[in-house]
Amino acid sequence: MYQSLNVRVISRSVVVAATMSALGVAVFAQRPQQASQPGSPASPAAGVNEPQQVVIEREPLLLKPAETYHVPLKLEPAKSVNIAARFEGVVNAVLIQRGAAALSQAEVVRLDSRERQLELERAKAAFQAAKIEHDAAEQGTARDVASARLDVAKADLDLAEYRLNQCNLRAPFDGAIQQVHVVEGEFIQTGQPLVTLADSSVMMVQVPINRLTTKEGDSIQLQVEGKVATANVQGILPLTEAFEPLRELFQSIATGIAVLDNATGQWQSGQTVHTSLIPRSPVTEVPNISLVNGVDGTRRVRVIRDGFVREVPVELLGAVGEERSIVTGAFGNSDELIVRSSEELKDGTQVVPRTELVDNQPASSASPSPRSTPRPRVTPPPPR
Repeated sequence: MYQSLNVRVISRSVVVAATMSALGVAVFAQRPQQASQPGSPASPAAGVNEPQQVVIEREPLLLKPAETYHVPLKLEPAKSVNIAARFEGVVNAVLIQRGAAALSQAEVVRLDSRERQLELERAKAAFQAAKIEHDAAEQGTARDVASARLDVAKADLDLAEYRLNQCNLRAPFDGAIQQVHVVEGEFIQTGQPLVTLADSSVMMVQVPINRLTTKEGDSIQLQVEGKVATANVQGILPLTEAFEPLRELFQSIATGIAVLDNATGQWQSGQTVHTSLIPRSPVTEVPNISLVNGVDGTRRVRVIRDGFVREVPVELLGAVGEERSIVTGAFGNSDELIVRSSEELKDGTQVVPRTELVDNQPASSASPSPRSTPRPRVTPPPPR
């Protein structure tokens, strides 16, 4: 898209104006007036702006909001388990409260065991009776039957002891209690979670990864609440449903299981995680020729915003063929991309439609050449 524009560059000591025409910009420099030398003719052009042509090509930006691709990410312990009841009953005591450490096999929750205790006593008595019958039985069939009954009684006794032990729920590994889901005296159902135990020495998070550049075992950089964290890709899975919108930004994308060593306790469960593959600024498509290198090594594009040239740092996401790329940056809804120009336009350059410059000149100062023909007025497009 081409447009005749006037560009005004403001610096500490000089004000420069320029008029963009098709692929050109007419530049005006404000020069200080000089005293006329005796005998020299007066210079009517002293102290006025003189134009020079500069060429510019621009195009509108079609922005997609960052919310289109937003997926909340957070750290979680790599190993956690819900300790649940294996039968109906009543909670007798919660022995380790939320946030406290629990060693492996430490008793965490105790259920009411009165019924299980009575079952155990009955099984013991049945076993003793079967043993007496076995000892009193004579050799032969009677002895074989008594031996079988003794075996059954022993199995019932072992089962009763096992069920009684299930009233005391223990930690399967070293960790800390993250959640307590019940209170003492509460009636619980079979399979109902009672407490959540987690080992926070290793943290994990599922993040999108570029399958073309990241392999299992690679290290990646994440932002954890403003801090840089180095994570190891422990596994690569098919893209999860939450990350599906990201397919249009990358040629090959997958879900990575990223793990962080947390032996020092630096990271906490629930901390917010950010990755560069999930945009936090608007996304758009730009020609590769519009990308420039900033002095700090970042990639940038130049846009016209509210009448000024602005440099916007961008992050490259994916490629669209060989000539265009998908980028994300702090774009505004009315920004117009500067694709290229014949002269370098610095950040802060002011741009005004060229026809506006011509129309605003006093009649006495507008002295077109007799050979020149009037230029048609070009109305700039409304801000986008």
